Order: sequence, then C-alpha cells, then structure tokens
Amino acid sequence: MTEIIPYQPTYDAEIRALLKLTVSSDISLALEREPDYMYGTHIQCERPEVYLALVDGKVMAVCNVGFRRVWINGKIEWGRYLCDLRVHPDKQKSMLFMRMGKFLTDLMRTDEFPAQTVIFSDNAPMIKLAEKSKRNNSVMASYHFVEHIENFILPYDKKASKKQLQGIRKANDSDIPRLQAFYDEIAKERSYMPYYDFSALHNPYFRDCNISDFLIAERDGAIIGLLGVWDLKGIKQTRVASYSNRFKLVRPFYNLYARLTNRVLLPKAGSVLRYLYLHTIVVKDGDRAVFSDLLDGVSKHCMDGVMYDSWLCSLLERDPLLPVLTAKRNAFRTRGNYYLCNTKVDIDAEYLENGGYLEGARI
Repeated sequence: MTEIIPYQPTYDAEIRALLKLTVSSDISLALEREPDYMYGTHIQCERPEVYLALVDGKVMAVCNVGFRRVWINGKIEWGRYLCDLRVHPDKQKSMLFMRMGKFLTDLMRTDEFPAQTVIFSDNAPMIKLAEKSKRNNSVMASYHFVEHIENFILPYDKKASKKQLQGIRKANDSDIPRLQAFYDEIAKERSYMPYYDFSALHNPYFRDCNISDFLIAERDGAIIGLLGVWDLKGIKQTRVASYSNRFKLVRPFYNLYARLTNRVLLPKAGSVLRYLYLHTIVVKDGDRAVFSDLLDGVSKHCMDGVMYDSWLCSLLERDPLLPVLTAKRNAFRTRGNYYLCNTKVDIDAEYLENGGYLEGARI
C-alpha cells in the first residue's frame, strides 16, 4: 500500500536514514540531518511543507515544498522552494517517483509565482527528467532552466588572516538599521533575492546565526558590502562515507600536494567536513575588490584553521562577483542547475531577468 502524507515526527528517524543513503562514487558523501530532520527544514523555508511517501508503512520518499519570502518585481512575495527530494534507490524506477511528482505538481497549481529548485550536476537522471518536463502536458511540473550555480570550497587562508583589511569588520546590533536599508535597496532589484529581517535573527529561519556572523564593508561611513558566515554543523552535516579503491591509494599523495599548495584536504573516511557556509552576499555596484576583501575577512575574523578549515560559497554564473571566485585556482568546484518550476510550458521572462539570486547556504 502506498500513501502520501504530511510530515509526522514518528517518521523522523526514517527520513534521516533515507537522506544519508549514498551513491557509489570516488568520494561517497552522506548528507546527514542530525539530530532532527524537521529542525533543519526551517532554514530552507520559513514555512516548511514536508510530505512523505509511505510504502507498506515505511518512508520511501520525502520532499520539502515550503514557502519563503523573496523579492519579485520589487515586492516581497511568498515563493516555494523545492528541496530535499529523495526517493529510495529501490523505488527510483517504480511508479512511486511519478506519483510523488504528480502530487507535488498538484500542490503548485494555484501558486502565484514559480518555485525555485536546484539539481546538482552529478544527478544526471534528475537533470534528464527536468529537460523532458515541459513535454508532459502539465501532468508534472515544468522545470525552466535559469542558469548554472557554481559552488566553491576554499581552505582557510593564513596569509589573508594576517592582512590589514581597512573597513572590514563584524556587524553588531547597532548596525542593523543601516544594514537593513543597504540590503533592501539592492535586494529588491534582483529576482528571488531572499527577504531578510535582520532584527529577527532569533527566528528559526536563522537558526545558529547571529548578527556577529555578518561581515560588513564600509567606506566613508557608508556600508558598501555584506557577507554572512554560517556554521550549520548543528543542523546538517556532510560526512565522507567512503572512498573508492583508487582514491584510497591517491589520497595520501593528494593531501601532501594540497598542504604544499593550500588546497582542500581529503579527510579520512567517516569524517564530517568542517566548513562554514557563506551567504547573504551583497556588494554595491558589484565591486569585486570589496568582495575580495570580504572573503579575506572570513579567514581573518571568522576562522582559525582548526575548528573550521574551509568555507563554501555558491553564486549563479551571471553574478558579477563570480570572477573573484573563479580566479582562486586552489578551489574545489562543483556545479548545479538552477530552475524555476511551474505547471505551465512557458514562464514569464520577468522571472528570469534582473540578475537572479539563490541562497546557497539554504540548499
């Protein structure tokens, strides 16, 4: 018997077990959500909406299709974010995937705005489904490709930690009114930029994030740049489950090379990756020099090279700040596809314009 139901705490352990299942590869990663799945859904969506597919009483699929506030056409609107879609490997070629997809599509039929979602490049089967989605006569949601999202993991930079960075400092409570005005002025011009209330960091949407976790750049007394750092290890964890035989042999030699060239190390199997997530990246006029100083500020003000040995930053490929990251030759890079989803074959061009934004830390 198959049924689709809203989230129930009784099934939380089964959901977490499903999410951490790995796919065999050179580096098999387990995406964990300990100690509680629902606890983490609140940083993805302000209003989580989680559904489970049960087969004979056991969780075989899960998806969060909740809502969060974003800027669309200069106004604050509620839009869906589709995330955490997992189907058990034993059911991926069954009708369960189709049934779950149709259920989620029916939820979206009355939505005013398209939903955001990401598919990473190593998920080839899902990308193929997305490419075919507009041929199904709206039985399933249509995935409209917007652009690629580029992900960078970079190590703690000891040289940057010793730099004298003029105008880069941690934010404090007294900065909130100016910080809010600066952010809103830029965010309202970008499609799907998150709406953030910096006076409400105590809410679940900002779990484990404080005002001192933001770096600001100032010039002549005015804020010209903003960047947040977020330690999410208490909410979600990326564990190296295993290495292929080939990588087991290569790993010691690679790590020697990585230490000499300041690259990200390959930790031992079973380890949880220790990185900070960068988020809320806003720089006036897309000034790359300011963004570069903010990145150096992460190593100077937010890391010690021990508790956190690297940071992860994600930007869309049309972001004017991206060249600052692509210039860093020691980065470990991955890529994904950013989509807007609706139940129509077409999508209004206005949603694809004005330099969109996707918050990588909330993926």
